[in-house]
Amino acid sequence: MITLYITDISQLPPEKRHTAFFLEEILPAHGYQGTPNIARGPQGKPYLLDSQGLFFNGSHSGDFMVCAISDTPVGVDIQKILPKDNPEALIRRFMTPEDLDAFKSCSEKKRLRCFYDLWAGKESYIKYLGTGFKTPMARFRRIPQGRCFGILDGRRLQKNLWLSSQTAPEGYVLWVCGHSDQVQIISRKITSRSIV
Repeated sequence: MITLYITDISQLPPEKRHTAFFLEEILPAHGYQGTPNIARGPQGKPYLLDSQGLFFNGSHSGDFMVCAISDTPVGVDIQKILPKDNPEALIRRFMTPEDLDAFKSCSEKKRLRCFYDLWAGKESYIKYLGTGFKTPMARFRRIPQGRCFGILDGRRLQKNLWLSSQTAPEGYVLWVCGHSDQVQIISRKITSRSIV
């Protein structure tokens, strides 16, 4: 099971708009004891030094922050849908021909959202890997598998790894990548205790 927390950060001061403050609020619900001590892997992916069997990943865009918690590695991405000059050119440059076909199959009215869905889905996988954009988006693509997607990375289908779109606030897209196709979404407000 992946637990996905989402919070509105619009009222938080800029210095508090990052995952570390959110983790202090949500980790105790997963049995984590103590103050989270966050380090970064060789490619920059944050992790808990004393993981206590937990993995996390966070993302923020616009007024929202999300944090995914799991007992296996996880990646998450939220994107605010904003006007974009020529998203088709970005897909041609950074993604696969299959991604371009998916984009073109969307009605003109839905193409901007389709672009952000493609981008956020790919970014959640890259964040799962912890490689950042050193992993080219054109190296992998999603493969429909029931209500989720599998990931074909090169010529290899990633086993027991799922990519799924989740319910997001209006005007946003939200994708998660992990070893479970079961995702629980919890809307959470960061308390005043954690922002003083």
